[in-house]
Amino acid sequence: MALVADLAIAWASGNQDTLEQSLVDAPSWHHFGPDLPAVAPTHAVVLGAINHGRSASCDGYLDFAEGVQPQRARFSHVFTFTSMVKTAKVKEIRTYLVEES
Repeated sequence: MALVADLAIAWASGNQDTLEQSLVDAPSWHHFGPDLPAVAPTHAVVLGAINHGRSASCDGYLDFAEGVQPQRARFSHVFTFTSMVKTAKVKEIRTYLVEES
């Protein structure tokens, strides 16, 4: 489950190196909800992470600097791995976002 949380934090911080190490070459990534601000969040929190077989998910929130809208965004990621081995890479991600004012 740590991998799932690490991927969420890498996504939030824009850490492409970490993402690329854990994803297949051409992952399917679907995004539902508004686009995030073009600035990095000041705080990223993963509230929970679960995995079962080839699937995993996590949820949490991102806080942004004062004056940036939204002030907070909630996220949920659903991951599908290529197999059930611990070294499997992510082949699909569905990201859901909800803004808070």
